[in-house]
Amino acid sequence: MPSTPTPTRGTHPRRAFSLVELLAVVVVLAILAGVVLPGLGAVSGLRRQAAADEVRRLLTLARASARGVPAGVAIAPATGDVTLVSSGPAGVAALVDALGEPRRAVNLGRDFGGARFGAIVDGGDDAIDPAVFWFGFDGTPERRDASGAYVGPFTRDARIEIVDVGPVVVRRATGVIE
Repeated sequence: MPSTPTPTRGTHPRRAFSLVELLAVVVVLAILAGVVLPGLGAVSGLRRQAAADEVRRLLTLARASARGVPAGVAIAPATGDVTLVSSGPAGVAALVDALGEPRRAVNLGRDFGGARFGAIVDGGDDAIDPAVFWFGFDGTPERRDASGAYVGPFTRDARIEIVDVGPVVVRRATGVIE
């Protein structure tokens, strides 16, 4: 049976990394961090832009859904929730999908990596919270009270600010969403 060599005096089995190896690892990690971290900031900006695109999409969907019943988008800035709604004899209710199920609310913070609302100005002379942006039968924007009753047309363009992205605008005369 061969015997295992025993370390001789002055030699030690290798148990740790040398200082040069540790420095090499630190340098490689620093280079990787320098490459990856700026990319993470870009992803965050893309998520906020996607949140603004989603608000535009929901407004467009509400405008297209306002055939026969007024439809709108309810925005709760404090929670970040955005919900499609309609107004009928029973008052304001969540808009239903093709299967008759209420549409799920979108939450900017949860669904879009911390995106949040800034200032929200409705189509009238005051800012409201939660805001509901209504569209009438012909797709033009209109003002309604909390029960969904008609108040009047927009008197100015509405603005929904997404922090670090910019505004989503609903034009008062045409309902065009920009």
